[in-house]
Amino acid sequence: MKTAAFTTFELKVNAAGSWANVGRYPAADYDRVKTACLILAETAKNSVKFKTLDEDGGVLEVLSMDGGSLKWRDARKWT
Repeated sequence: MKTAAFTTFELKVNAAGSWANVGRYPAADYDRVKTACLILAETAKNSVKFKTLDEDGGVLEVLSMDGGSLKWRDARKWT
């Protein structure tokens, strides 16, 4: 998923009905951060959600249930 379109990205989490900032990370760590989120969401029995945002605040991907399993979905395809 890493692209030249961004050099850093922001991670947000929703565990209680509103989105909270987790941090900003280099694009080179995008896949590692996504893997860590997947592990956390599975461990929390899917009670938390994660999303990544580009440097301009546009949503890149959202971690959500899809067909009974957690998957990262490309939010840019929804628009």
